[in-house]
Amino acid sequence: MKRLMLSCALLCAVSITVLGQGARQIAVTMGNNLDLLESDVSLVKSTQKKIITGATTISEPGSYILAHDIEGQITITASDVYLDLNGHTITSNMKPYNCIVIRDVERNVTIRNGFLISGCACYNGVDKPENCGGIKMAMYTALDYVQGFVFEDLTISVCTGRGILLQAGSISNCLIKNCKIIGDSMRYSTGITLATDGAGVIIDHCEISGVQRGIRFRGGGGANFSVVQNCTIMNCMLWAIIIDENSGSGNIIRNNTIRNCGYGIRASSLVKAFIYQNDVQGCQYTGVNIYDEFNSGVNRAIHCASSLYVYGNFAKNNNGGTAYNYSSEILLKTTSPSTTTGLYANASL
Repeated sequence: MKRLMLSCALLCAVSITVLGQGARQIAVTMGNNLDLLESDVSLVKSTQKKIITGATTISEPGSYILAHDIEGQITITASDVYLDLNGHTITSNMKPYNCIVIRDVERNVTIRNGFLISGCACYNGVDKPENCGGIKMAMYTALDYVQGFVFEDLTISVCTGRGILLQAGSISNCLIKNCKIIGDSMRYSTGITLATDGAGVIIDHCEISGVQRGIRFRGGGGANFSVVQNCTIMNCMLWAIIIDENSGSGNIIRNNTIRNCGYGIRASSLVKAFIYQNDVQGCQYTGVNIYDEFNSGVNRAIHCASSLYVYGNFAKNNNGGTAYNYSSEILLKTTSPSTTTGLYANASL
């Protein structure tokens, strides 16, 4: 009996010891998990999106999300802002407001995933836009380091004005990607306007239709080393892509598809740009109009009224238009139909 009691006592002592060790391990594990959970909650709080329910001004850095469709203007005056439209719509139909304005912001603003509608209130009755549109980014204050802006996965409807306007200042390293801009084909409007002295604006995989001008490098802006690529531009009343005089140098226009516009691509004289591998069809007037050997290479224009080319371009059925090598002023084609292959691999059929 004593032996049995001793055995039970030993077993209980071992069990208590084991249970004690297990309890300590569980406590340590729970403590560690709690620490991790608290850390995660703190992280979630630090990145939690602030909810926007109406027209407002964002004046503090942070992450924001649109709760539902709204009317009015959102103004951003702070750097380091992430705005998720959450698939909702901002409608602005008051002059001279835009759907979104970014004003004197130094760096890092992202706007994505939603719809912007700029109504016809900005039309003044004489086919001229007022100061309104989808997104306006304006730098009125001299800032040394203005960069890091992303506009992505947006659909913008404009009656007049601009879909996206980068205005004044030095706006650099800006990405406009997977955006669709739609006009009503009746009013003065531009899909994307670069009127800035910055560099490195990339417009990629965008669709623009029904505006007067698709993409415009505006004279006096001096946008340099920017890229328009993989875009589709259709049914523009005037130019699909136009680079005004004194609008910067080193810009690249490549791999774009243009259909049924008044004019296709135009790079003004004295502009040093690289325009190549663009497919232009069905323009009412000029398919491609470029003036300098820098504007070169393997563009294709079909069924346009006329086209002016340099270096390695192909033209077909352009109604008696001309194809030039401008650097040596060699006329490659004067009448239609005809086939001429001249210096620098220009061809016109």
